[in-house]
Order: sequence, then structure tokens, then C-alpha cells
Amino acid sequence: MPGKILVLDDELNYAEMLRDLLVQEGFCTEMVTRPLDALKALDTEEYDLVVADYKMPVMDGADFMERARARLPNLPIIMVSGLMNTPELVKVANMDVTLVLEKPLDIKAFVGHVRRFVQPMSEEERASSQRPTEANAAEELATTYPSLNHLADGTEASRRFAQQLWDASRQDRYLFVGARPGAELELVTCELSDWFGFAGLPIHQFSISQIESLEVLQAIRELPGQNQISKLVAVTDFGEATRAQMGLLQKLISADPKLLPSGREVCWVFYLDSTRYPQMLPEASPELFNVVKRHLIVLPPLRERLADLAAYMKLHLDLFASREENPLRAQLSPEAVAELLDYSWPGNYAQVVDTARAIAATPRLGPLTRDEAVAILGQESAASVANLEGYLRSRQREYLEDAARRAGVPPGVVLKNLKLAANESESDDLRSLGLLYPDLLTGV
Repeated sequence: MPGKILVLDDELNYAEMLRDLLVQEGFCTEMVTRPLDALKALDTEEYDLVVADYKMPVMDGADFMERARARLPNLPIIMVSGLMNTPELVKVANMDVTLVLEKPLDIKAFVGHVRRFVQPMSEEERASSQRPTEANAAEELATTYPSLNHLADGTEASRRFAQQLWDASRQDRYLFVGARPGAELELVTCELSDWFGFAGLPIHQFSISQIESLEVLQAIRELPGQNQISKLVAVTDFGEATRAQMGLLQKLISADPKLLPSGREVCWVFYLDSTRYPQMLPEASPELFNVVKRHLIVLPPLRERLADLAAYMKLHLDLFASREENPLRAQLSPEAVAELLDYSWPGNYAQVVDTARAIAATPRLGPLTRDEAVAILGQESAASVANLEGYLRSRQREYLEDAARRAGVPPGVVLKNLKLAANESESDDLRSLGLLYPDLLTGV
């Protein structure tokens, strides 16, 4: 029978991070942010393990453990903290703490320790515990962000990203965005600058390797007094900073802020490679690692966002064709579109732009053919469906079946939540379902 874990941390974001990590590993996990709530939970529920922070207000980890041990003398307790000194370690050791782990956690080692005390759920139990209700599924898809001026949001994944970005921009001066190389980070930066009230103004952007440049430091210090430049600062390659660069950056962003006339402080967005995180940050700065772990927003690769891919391709095809003064250069045959949509796009948005430029520069008398598309992409033909509509319907059905299976609801509910069907009963048969985005046939 699977065990149950209680996570206690006064920082909500960190508690949620630990809970989500353990749930992802297959453990039945609950979380609280107050020691008193944890003690109440121990009085009413059976837990196989408690993972508790040490530094907490009102009641620290040692006080909590003393009260928990009075209730359950044999309950395993893992204490997690990055700020414990020797007397504190001796104190909890004398109280028979099960294990003390230092922040930032070594995730692999942490999960290994948890497995010593708790049995994870089976695949069936895990699927059942992760199955949302229809109401929750609908709520998750609700969006409140403004109309986008730069980013595409034609897919559920991009809308979720935009919503997370919007929520974070309303709460924090520091945003952390993870993305694969080649992602549309410039568009993210422009969108954020608009949201912060700096639409149309130049944006100061630099690589983390430039942080020690006197020119860069002076430019940032002068930002609050500038009226013709965005007060959003974008920092790329954040995950590759050295310890010295991280230390300098921390001093820079934690200094007493110079407020703008409107009262808004200088804002920051830090970008890091999501394929390499989190292996690098702990060595550079454990403190920043914990901050990033709590606040990171990940932009999915473009390959997983088919409608966004089509929108970006059309936008840049039209742009480059107009520069060539030949609108015909933006036209694609249905077979070429199938090739482009079926391609893996390892270079993400940057590769889409380069490909659109190459297509517009290709001399021809008609729409781009499949062979020409294959030559530009530099690969053998991959699309298994020659007919574009058939290809799109096949991909559409795969996506909807997977989304319904993961949510544990009928396909019609997924369609309703995506606002693509008035009610679920009309659209449960995906084989007879028409193309939900017919513009993809003519829009690219």
C-alpha cells in the first residue's frame, strides 16, 4: 500500500515545489505552511514521512519535531534547511531526527532518501490521484492576461505560459524564464515590457557574461532616470553565470531600489536554458538556485505548439516576401505545409525565422513544393500524410486523445474547456470531428 508524505515549509512556493516534485515521482503528498497545521494534520491523518523546513517563524523545526515526536515517536522526519549551524544540528540530532538535508536539495538524492521510508503509488493509483474534475479542468484553462502584441497564444501550452508570465509580472520584480535554445525570448521580453508600461521603448538586454562590464553596470544604474528606454532589463544565459557574476548580480538587484516617478522599480527577466537547468545553478549560488526553483516559468518548445508554429511561419513568410517585393514567395503547397508542420524544429523559433527567410528567397513561379521544403529543411521527407487536411486531422486527434487520457475525461470535455465545442456530447467521436483550425489550410 502506498505511503503518505506531509511537507511543511513556511514559504508557500517552496512547499508547493517539494509537493509537486514528490507527486511527480509517484508519492501521495500533502503540504502545509504552518507548523500548527502540520500538527493538526498528524492528529487526524496517518503519514509515513514528514519533510519539514527548519527556519520557520513562531515555531522552528526543532520545536515542531519535539511536538510531533510526542504524538508519534517513530514517525520519520527529514529536516531541510540551508541555514542550520552546529548547535542547531546537535539539537535536532539529540532529538533523533531521521535525516538532515541541506538546501539546495540534490533532487536525485532527496528522492532516493524518501523511497527508504515511503512506498510510491502504482501507475493506476497515480493516474487516479492526478485525475482532475471537469470543473478543475475548466478552471485551469481560464486566462486573464491582456491581448498579446508579440507572442502567439494559439495553443493551450502557450496560453498557460502566458498566464503564468502575467501572474508573475503582477507580483514580482524578478522573473525567471526557462526555454530551449532558439525560443522566442525577444518576443517574451517585448510582451513583458508592454505589461510593465514601457511599450515601444528600447529594452536593455545583456548576457550574464557582460555583468562585470562597467558600461553595462552604469547603464543599469541610470535606468530609473531614463524616459526613453524600457525599465525592464533582460539577462540572457543566466544559468551559466560564475559564482563571481552571480554575487555581483545579487548585489546589483538587491541594492536599495531607485524608484521611478510612477513608483515602479526597475524590473528584471532572467533567461536560462531549460535543457541544462538545474545542474548548473547550485554550484554558482545556492540562494539564487532556490529562488529560481520556486519561480521558474518554462516556455514549451515550438514543436509542441502547432498553431503557434503556423502563426509564426505565416507572419515571417509575409514579412520576407514583402521585402522581396514578391507576395508569391509566401505561398506554400499543401504538401510543403505538411512537411513544415511535421518537422521537429530543433532550433525552435529562430529556425522558423531562418526557414521563412530561405523560403522567401527561393526563386520559383508557384507555391513552394514538398521537395523544395525538404531541401530547405535539410532532411529526408518525414510527413507520412500527403494530404494536408488529413495530416492535420491526424495530429489533432492524437493531441485530443492524449489530453483526454491525461485528464481522465471524455474528449468532448477537453473540447469544451478549449472553447471548441458547445457541449461534450456533440464531439466525443474524434474520428468524425472536423478540422478545428481550418485556417491552417490557408493561413500558411
